[in-house]
Amino acid sequence: MIKCDHLERSVPVDKELREKIPVISFLMMMEVLLYHCESPDNALAVSALDMKLNTAIDNFVIGVPSLLCMSWFFGLTGFLLFRNLSFQNLGNKLKTRVQTLLIPYLLWQIIYIIKSILQGNSWTAADMFGQVFLLRIWPPLGAFWYVYTVFLFAVLFSPILLLLFKNKKVGWFSVLALILLLYIFWDSLYVGNGRYHYTGNIKQHFPAYVIGAYCGSIYLEDDRGPILRAVTGFLLAGALLDGLIEDLLFHMAIAVLPMLILFVLPVPEKLKNRAVYRCTFLIYATHQSLISLFMGPIRQTLYSLIPSAAVSNLGGRILCILLIIAVNMGIRALMSRFTPRTLKVLTGGRC
Repeated sequence: MIKCDHLERSVPVDKELREKIPVISFLMMMEVLLYHCESPDNALAVSALDMKLNTAIDNFVIGVPSLLCMSWFFGLTGFLLFRNLSFQNLGNKLKTRVQTLLIPYLLWQIIYIIKSILQGNSWTAADMFGQVFLLRIWPPLGAFWYVYTVFLFAVLFSPILLLLFKNKKVGWFSVLALILLLYIFWDSLYVGNGRYHYTGNIKQHFPAYVIGAYCGSIYLEDDRGPILRAVTGFLLAGALLDGLIEDLLFHMAIAVLPMLILFVLPVPEKLKNRAVYRCTFLIYATHQSLISLFMGPIRQTLYSLIPSAAVSNLGGRILCILLIIAVNMGIRALMSRFTPRTLKVLTGGRC
């Protein structure tokens, strides 16, 4: 149990995290949807104020919130993998990641390749292999670049990080060193042409992953103090070294925020344990196709009723997201009843 300032006992950390993670992950997924909805062109603005509002909405959605939401998923993935991880159970945990990450990734890529072919597109074997396995922009289901990336992280980096994390102090300095080396030497390394690979995205969110992994390795159910001290140290290091590496403090803040949100941010009771959270992975898998299907008609209708780029922008996003949620809740309900095994495989057991 956690001892509070007044020596009162609180909810066990494990129970608290189990209740918080689905809520926060769903809210972060909503930001992913907001980001992918894009904005109507400013040419549709009916006044200078309308144009400013439309631009402000766009800048907010594609700014810090979009970075934070993906850092959340990377940081959380690292934390959950390295929590209670050892060389004795590493094989079992990686086997689980095959079931929860790699298999859903491959199945959804196959589905979207078939969809693309039915829509008249052609694929060569080289194109398919490159975009599915070689970090090419983008895989057939583009949003799943994250799923493949964190699977590769688990396979490639887990043994190395486990060795570094055997000692807490060595682990902390190792994480800091990895982040510094990433930003110092990235541009001089051959990591693929940025125009054709999503390695830039990986660079952006790798710090959140390794910080989450370190926090998972030092996690104690009855004491969040070590994690809070560790992330505070990363922030201080970012502030002290910001003059040496451009925007290091900003990048470090984005990287540690997932752990601060997980261990500090309270979640209202009324938001917990909602059925819609079980649709988060399905929403992630289908949202880009549904946006392309729904957004145009929704915004045209809104603009015909209220000629305003800002109204079309914000209202279109909200209505489209609500429709996407409803569709996926329907898909989940039907599949749970008629094809539960297929649903389990496609979502890695998340629904």
